[in-house]
Amino acid sequence: MLSLEQVRALEERVERAIAAIDRLSAENAALRGELEASRSREGELERTIEDFRRDQERIEAGIVSALRKLDVLEDAALRPREAVPAGTVNAGAAAPAAPPASSRVAMSADAPDDGPLADARGVVLDAVADALEAPAAGTAGAELDIF
Repeated sequence: MLSLEQVRALEERVERAIAAIDRLSAENAALRGELEASRSREGELERTIEDFRRDQERIEAGIVSALRKLDVLEDAALRPREAVPAGTVNAGAAAPAAPPASSRVAMSADAPDDGPLADARGVVLDAVADALEAPAAGTAGAELDIF
């Protein structure tokens, strides 16, 4: 037969077990809430990362586009000066290593005027020479907007 003390000890153990179960259930619920919040935050961070990636791709595409436009602008700016006029031979293109003695490389607008402006290959830069000689005459039309 069971004694009264054994029953009371059993009741205490059951009460402690119930208290532990209640405490663990509450802790479990809190941890589940933290897990859900962490998963939600993870989703937000993944969306933010994806937004940054898309923005980065757009920025890179814009930079590449701007560089291409600059290349086209540079090519367009150099092509007319290198073009051979009808009935003449472009001495700079025929002998790029030895520019003519009468040509000079334009370094600044303050350089003395001792002949036509030419690049390092000896190609005459007529537009630059015209711009240096007459900067006030119609320069607004010579500006290009690349953006």
